[in-house]
Amino acid sequence: IAGFLGLSLCQASQTFYVSSDGKDSNSGESVDAAFQTLARARDAIRNLKATGANVPITVEILPGHYLQSDALTF
Repeated sequence: IAGFLGLSLCQASQTFYVSSDGKDSNSGESVDAAFQTLARARDAIRNLKATGANVPITVEILPGHYLQSDALTF
């Protein structure tokens, strides 16, 4: 029934994508909708965990040049 209604009762994992050509206003959930910064991926992970989600999370960093001036803590 859940599939029929378009609902997901459990999510097996979550992948976020980061691309130097992305935008931080994107969802980060596909290559075509990648975030631009690692900090935005970190924030998405924090937001996901705040919902109580307990799933494996992967951040795929696509080829590109990324500048990070501060330490990044997930």
